[in-house]
Amino acid sequence: MNFGKITFGTLLLAVGVLLLAVRVGFAHPDTPIVLLRYWPVLLIAFGLAFLAGAIKNPFLGCFAILIILGGTAAGVYWMHTLKKEGKLKDAGSSLDLGKAGASSLLVRVYTFAGSLEMNGSSSRLLTVVRHDVAVDSAVGYRFDLNNGKAVLVWPRSGSTFSLSAPGAKVEVRAPPALPTTLRWSGRLGTMHADLTRLDPTRCLLHEIFSTATIELGPGRPEEIRVWGLLSSLKVRIPADCPVIVVSKSPFVLRSLPSDFEEHAPGRGKDRVDAAEGRGRPVRIYIEGPFVQIAVERKPVTAVTTQEGMAWPRTGTASRSLSPSS
Repeated sequence: MNFGKITFGTLLLAVGVLLLAVRVGFAHPDTPIVLLRYWPVLLIAFGLAFLAGAIKNPFLGCFAILIILGGTAAGVYWMHTLKKEGKLKDAGSSLDLGKAGASSLLVRVYTFAGSLEMNGSSSRLLTVVRHDVAVDSAVGYRFDLNNGKAVLVWPRSGSTFSLSAPGAKVEVRAPPALPTTLRWSGRLGTMHADLTRLDPTRCLLHEIFSTATIELGPGRPEEIRVWGLLSSLKVRIPADCPVIVVSKSPFVLRSLPSDFEEHAPGRGKDRVDAAEGRGRPVRIYIEGPFVQIAVERKPVTAVTTQEGMAWPRTGTASRSLSPSS
């Protein structure tokens, strides 16, 4: 019996189950990175597996498999116990972008089986918070400032599969008066960006088996670009916001309000659906295999009058419908 192959298959099974448990919230997000600290145990397990195959000793082979499965289960239980006892805390740090002289901000976040929460702060501070921290270098971001352009990169290495990223829950609070660009890459992740108090310029999303939600307010980005694989995006817009949705792939599923009209019909490239409104339209570009886009209008507030809602049919959105690249 080839215990080496069996042990390798057991390792893949354990990793898959662990990441799924983190994704659904059963296991603590820091469990994978904590277990990686004990990677020499894998050498012991594989050594026993190959030795079992050489001397034809099934006991050693079963013991190698037990080391992998038992170690994974013990790590999940240990992290769950620490959280239950309240020994895991949030960790964060802040930067004063006003004193730094920043004129714009780019936020680049990579998550793997984790989540990103972005919203506005009540001051000039840029704050990064890591929730329920169990590892060293909890915040782990990189900040650069060049000619007034501030760049925040999380995790520090700027890689989707960085060892500090799996399962992480990160919150970014940005200054409200600073032009901000959001770039998020998610793998098996979730993202919620509440931009109602911010001054967004662009949102660039790259999703694989992930979900994203963007809430817009008075400040509207020039464009939202999404490439996804089996992923979804929900955009919540103000009641009077004009929107242009350009589907650059035939595999885009759309859920749009009733006031949207199809201006460039067809299921192929560059289908355009648009709704009119007041002010500059928000352009949403969607591409990738099997991506779902849902647009929801926020309810009309008490201060919004019927006169303010009665925009002309020849509004901004209808005058600019060409799907630019």
